[in-house]
This record gives sequence, C-alpha cells and structure tokens, in this order.
Amino acid sequence: MKGAQHEAVENNDQTVSLKATIVAMRSQMEEMRGTHQQALQHAELESSLEIAELHKTIRALRDEMEQLRADGRSLLQRTATQFADEIQQLKATVVALREQLGMQDGDHARELQDLKALANNEQTQLRQIIVRLREELENKNG
Repeated sequence: MKGAQHEAVENNDQTVSLKATIVAMRSQMEEMRGTHQQALQHAELESSLEIAELHKTIRALRDEMEQLRADGRSLLQRTATQFADEIQQLKATVVALREQLGMQDGDHARELQDLKALANNEQTQLRQIIVRLREELENKNG
C-alpha cells in the first residue's frame, strides 16, 4: 500500500509539474502572441505611413508633371509667337528691300537715260563743231 501511495504521490507530483509546465507554456504562447501581434501592428503602422508618404509623393509628382506640361505649352506658345513675329518682320524687311531695289533700279534706269541723252547731246554738239570747223577750214583753204 505504501508503494501505491508513493506511486500516487509521484503521479500527483508529475501531474502538478506537467500542469505547471502547461500553464507556463500557455503563458509563454500568450506572450509570444502578444509580441507577434505588436510586431504586426507596428509593421502595419509603418506600412500605412509609408503608403501614405508614397501617395503624397505621387500626388506631388503628378502636380509637378502637370506644371511642367503647362510650362511646356506656354513656352511652345511663346516661341511660336516669337517665330511668327520674326517671320513677319523678315517678310516686311524683304518687301522693303525689294521696293528699295526697285526704286534703285528705277533711279539707275533714269540716270542711264540721262547719261545717254547727255552723251547724245554732246555727240550732236561735237558733230556740229566738227562740221563748223570743216566749213571754216574749207573757207580758209578755198
């Protein structure tokens, strides 16, 4: 009987020890679950913050891209206007130079006509002088 009691006490001690181990393991599991849960919540928070920051960055980049597009359109429009103005000025210069050239051509043509007329007049006068000098020479000689 003593042996059975002793065995019962030993079994009881083992049961208590096993129950204590189970309680300790459950406590450790709960602690691990808590730590794991905290780590998950921390990771979720960090991820949420990073996602929010990425959304903010994307919005800023989109805004900047739109501003660059608007600036590009504005620059293109200004450049096109400047080129159109310059082309008009160049066309006006070409027209003015053509007119000036035409006037110069007209002036040259008039000058040429005046020179021809003057040359004809001088030629006529010289012929008349030659004729008169011949007549005078014939009258002296003759």
